[in-house]
Amino acid sequence: MGRSPPATAAQADGTGARVAGLVPLLCALLSGAAGLLYQVIWNHELLLLFGSTSAATAAVVAAFMGGMSLGAWGVRRLAADHARLALGLYAAAEIGVALYALSFHALLSGLQALYPGLWHMALGHPALLELLRLGLGLVILAPPTVLMGATLPLLVAALQADRRWAAKSVGWIYGLNAGGGALGAAATGLVLLPLLGLTDTRLVGVGLSAAAASLAWLARRPLAVVPPQSLPAEAPGEVTSRGNAHPTSRGVLLAVLAGAGFASMGYEVLWTRMLVLITGSSTYAFSLMLALYVVGIAVGSLWLAGKVARLRAPADAFAHLEIAAALLVLAGLWLFARFPDWQLEFYRTWGATFDSGLVIDAILAALIIVPPTLLLGAAFPVAVEALGAAGRRTGT
Repeated sequence: MGRSPPATAAQADGTGARVAGLVPLLCALLSGAAGLLYQVIWNHELLLLFGSTSAATAAVVAAFMGGMSLGAWGVRRLAADHARLALGLYAAAEIGVALYALSFHALLSGLQALYPGLWHMALGHPALLELLRLGLGLVILAPPTVLMGATLPLLVAALQADRRWAAKSVGWIYGLNAGGGALGAAATGLVLLPLLGLTDTRLVGVGLSAAAASLAWLARRPLAVVPPQSLPAEAPGEVTSRGNAHPTSRGVLLAVLAGAGFASMGYEVLWTRMLVLITGSSTYAFSLMLALYVVGIAVGSLWLAGKVARLRAPADAFAHLEIAAALLVLAGLWLFARFPDWQLEFYRTWGATFDSGLVIDAILAALIIVPPTLLLGAAFPVAVEALGAAGRRTGT
């Protein structure tokens, strides 16, 4: 029997590059699971402090959206200019998140000592009290959420160092991060908190963050870079067609994206409040909302990850997706109003048990949340493509 010829250096390098290219994807999955685990338990702890579901949820959602946006914005230039250092920087950010998670309970205890006095000062002024709660939530959650926001651009930069992944990097990183988040949110609310309690659930999140950081640190050797000349050039007519179809300025697109992000944050608070009325449990409602939200985001993002480059007018496509998502949110309100009748019919058929209650709650929540979030997830890579097209037209 003849021996197989030994692998050439080029084949070995190609295999190593493919394996190394998977590291940012796995890190995105682990980071997403840890991040949503933290979000559920921090929402639970702030709820115990504030005594208000809406106040705690608004503070957590605002802190996560604002902090992550700030972190992503702050690291964008560093990630672009030092892509080969991206995995090492990501590992440092993830370790920072883990250390903050370990110290969060102690920090919250200090806040608990201050809160009663502040609450008495704001008593009789509901608007001031809500602003106080929001401000306290933002302050205590700002450091970890800024670090979390920095992780995604760093992972995208690490994956884009291999030009074979460049066209798909944003969609894949974002989709897998959201998919990991869905698993983390569902597991935290339905399994980990009931079985392990708050402290041990926190340690699970720290373990996930540490695993992602360790993996990135061990693989921080620069990814193989495919020379640009080895990639097929884009047809000139294709670039021109995208660039000239309904041109939209970069500033207008950024303003629209900010408005879309604000609306998405509002959807999260709205859906959490609706699910609390259905389930009777704020932690379960928040976990269920987050899990379904990020499932829709993940599937929608992955669905369009490799297709956005073929869109002739990505700005128009983004607008259509956002409008359709808003219409589906309104349709969800119609479904919610009819839920009591459907719930009674379901109980007559399957019996009114704890398990059947979970099933009908999850079904209704999925009908309300998943359709619009599928479109919101699809809108993200489309928005990135639209910004890229605007940049190509202006030379940025």
